Amino acid sequence: MTSLTRIDRHFSRRPLVLCGLAVLLSSCGDYTLDPDCLQFFETDDLGRFSLRGEGSALHQDTGLLWYRCAGGMRFSNGQCMGEPLLLSWSETQQFITEFSQNSNINWRLPSNDEHRSITEAACRNPAVNTNVFPQLPVENFWTSDNGAIGTGMHCMVYTFQGQIACREQTEALHAFMLVSGPD
Repeated sequence: MTSLTRIDRHFSRRPLVLCGLAVLLSSCGDYTLDPDCLQFFETDDLGRFSLRGEGSALHQDTGLLWYRCAGGMRFSNGQCMGEPLLLSWSETQQFITEFSQNSNINWRLPSNDEHRSITEAACRNPAVNTNVFPQLPVENFWTSDNGAIGTGMHCMVYTFQGQIACREQTEALHAFMLVSGPD
């Protein structure tokens, strides 16, 4: 018996294994990436937002007012200028208190659900409407929710795809967004 005949016999007994292997291998490269949000939105497409003064945007579905830049950046001429601040949990709270006093608007950190309400599932990098939130960095952003594990833990959202994790220690340094409206 030749080695080719042995191979034929060996594989003739395992048609299901071969079919399964073929399906597995053929699907390895069968995936698509969501488009980049910078190219996804048409110019001037604000989605579910209406722009307000002082660098803010009203989310029509929730009635929440969002600051259009990451904390520490300033809104000027339709753009976010400067670098986002990366702060610990307590430093973030102090910044928000001062920013609220200076702007006469009661700003706070958004909750996980509030972040989800602005996350765009059809695009990524960052997963928000980039016409509303220009220059929003792909970073981990604090949310107002406490972590489920215990004290000293808080939640954050990763803006690349809008994924939320709730195991972050309060001493970690992260960016943050500002929201005003119903708690």
